Parts: sequence; structure tokens; C-alpha cells
Amino acid sequence: AARSSRQNVTAHPRSTPTHSPTCQGAALVDLSTAIQDLFGDIQSVAQIIAPIAAVIGFVGLGIMYMGSSWPLIGDWKGRP
Repeated sequence: AARSSRQNVTAHPRSTPTHSPTCQGAALVDLSTAIQDLFGDIQSVAQIIAPIAAVIGFVGLGIMYMGSSWPLIGDWKGRP
């Protein structure tokens, strides 16, 4: 039984590729990963900011539309 359990143990596959990448290739992979991470971060920030900007915009439009009778906003819009 002990002998069969030893046979089930597999060696770890090689962690290095079969062909060694050149320095330029490795730099391009790192640059590509960095750019993908950057755009992923930008997308995350945009997904947070976009709804907030939309709410602020709609509130601003509502104030401009409904608040035209207020002297301050009416003067700003140019309507007496």
C-alpha cells in the first residue's frame, strides 16, 4: 500500500518555459500587463464616478428647470 501511494505522487511541471524569452520579449509582456492593469483601474474608477456624475447632472438640470422662477437662477439663465 505504501508503494502505490508513492507512485501517485507526481512531479511538479517545469515553471520555466521551454524556450527562454529574450529581454525585449519579457519587457513587452511586463508592459502589456502594466497597461492592462492601468486600463482595468481606470475602468473601476469610471464605474464609480459615472453614476455619481449622472445624479449630480440630473439634479442640476432639475434645479435649472424648476428653479427658473427663483431670481438668482432666472437671472443666470437670462429669463426674467
